[in-house]
Order: sequence, then structure tokens, then C-alpha cells
Amino acid sequence: MGESLEETARRELWEETGLKVGDLRLFALLSGPEYYYRYPNGDEVYNVSAMFVGRYRGEPLRLDPEETKELRFFALNDLPPLMGPVNQKALEMLKQALAQGDL
Repeated sequence: MGESLEETARRELWEETGLKVGDLRLFALLSGPEYYYRYPNGDEVYNVSAMFVGRYRGEPLRLDPEETKELRFFALNDLPPLMGPVNQKALEMLKQALAQGDL
């Protein structure tokens, strides 16, 4: 409560990975029925997602076992399978923006 989307993105990134980012740029907002997802446990969501881009500064990842099971970096074309329509759409949009030189 009381945080901007940018502040929330920074805080969540820090809590889950130990990474700090300076400037963030809003990349996309995703919402609507195409972002419905049913998780394997039966939970259902209609996602509303704000996507940001920032620069990685090279600091080491910090695993907090209460927040995250595992942390690793992957090449963009070597990602493991992603779950959910938001992740799939985000990856497609990111690849397109990079290919067009927009990032």
C-alpha cells in the first residue's frame, strides 16, 4: 500500500533476488481475458501485469528460501518452459523489442 508500481517492482526484485535496479522504464501493461490462467493446483487468475525494463549491474544473486526456490540467469533463447500466458506474452514482446532495437 502506498507504493508506486516502480517502487513495488524494485522492492519485489530485491526481496526475491537481492538485485537492485536504478532506472526502470515501463515496457507494457497486460490485462484482459487472454491472460486468464489456471495453475496446476486449480487456482485461477486473470492477470494484470506491469512490465518494466532495467539494467543489470552485475551484482550476485541472493537466494531467500522463503521467497524463491532457485535463481539462475538464462540466455534469452535458452529459457526453460514458462508457465502462464503473461510470461509467454512478455517473452514474445521482449524478443520483438530487442529485435527491433527498441531496448
